[in-house]
Amino acid sequence: MKKQFNLLPMTTYRWTKANYTELDVAAHVDASQLTAVWSQPEQVECVTGITTASLAFLRPQFRGADPETFAETMSDAAQQFKIVVPEDTKQQLRLNLTFTETQNHWLGAVVIDVRANAELALEIAIDNESKNDGRLNYAILSSVGDNAVLKITKVHTGVPLTTAIEHRYTRLNTASQAAFIGAEFGAERIIYHSDADLLGEASTLSEEGVYVANEKQHLDLYYDRNHFGKKTESHLATYGALRDAAKKVFRGCIDFKHGSSGAIGNEEDYVVLLSPQAKNISLPLLLCTEDDVQGNHASSAGQMDKERLYYLMSRGFSQEEAKRLVVEAMLRPVIDKIIADDLRETVLTAVETKMEAI
Repeated sequence: MKKQFNLLPMTTYRWTKANYTELDVAAHVDASQLTAVWSQPEQVECVTGITTASLAFLRPQFRGADPETFAETMSDAAQQFKIVVPEDTKQQLRLNLTFTETQNHWLGAVVIDVRANAELALEIAIDNESKNDGRLNYAILSSVGDNAVLKITKVHTGVPLTTAIEHRYTRLNTASQAAFIGAEFGAERIIYHSDADLLGEASTLSEEGVYVANEKQHLDLYYDRNHFGKKTESHLATYGALRDAAKKVFRGCIDFKHGSSGAIGNEEDYVVLLSPQAKNISLPLLLCTEDDVQGNHASSAGQMDKERLYYLMSRGFSQEEAKRLVVEAMLRPVIDKIIADDLRETVLTAVETKMEAI
């Protein structure tokens, strides 16, 4: 059965066929569920019975990328984890998800509670060693306390024969900070839904994403930033390249609610099209019910600069090498922000692999 994913909060004309993405997603297969591996399991509580009603910080209207698939992450079939970072402490964790021939499904939820003046750095490494169809469906639901910091870095690589769905919700309180980096190079279909409520005054959220999609990969990226508090700031930027018959949809919304005076919101989407068959749709959206705010959005999609290619080729690089260098140069500022050396090298290798034999 086909489902509607990443519905815009304020729809546009139906004939554009851009208000949502309709995909046929198979049901979760419990028998082939893989096991999540944590770097420091003693800091992670394996729990059961997490529901939307049991999470006081979760916005009641939050339904993720799709209500039905999000509800699966709240079911008894899901592996559920809770991370609590006590006040005035720091933690660093890594979640490893490796798909194999026999374990190629994962259904899970991670609930994060970063208390006041605390800090959590979470790395998520997703790799696919399976050649079979698989499915990844998980939620990351976070509450960031006063003056607390949450950093999440996700690197997804491997054979792109899975459907990957992530539902992410973040609640930010007074002067709290969240910074997200996402590198999407795995899965045949990637559905990413990131929703955030900036409730506390002077809270900030930064999110950056990079990708290179080839063959028939489909990326569906959705970002919603709700500014409630005064002097809140959100910054969003995605950079990527599409080749072959790959497709990417970007939906970004900044919503300045009444009372968010002094708030600033920026969203940017940049993509290079390396093939006539590649398709890109960008829908940056600004909503506002407050006067004293700043909202900016930018979107750019086009072919590679021929003069830049000519310059590199005149220096001895082949056309394929020149294209790879241009794409890597666009992605590198974000990649360099990945702290872990092994994850950063994994991303650089993925870029090189995706750009081979253009």
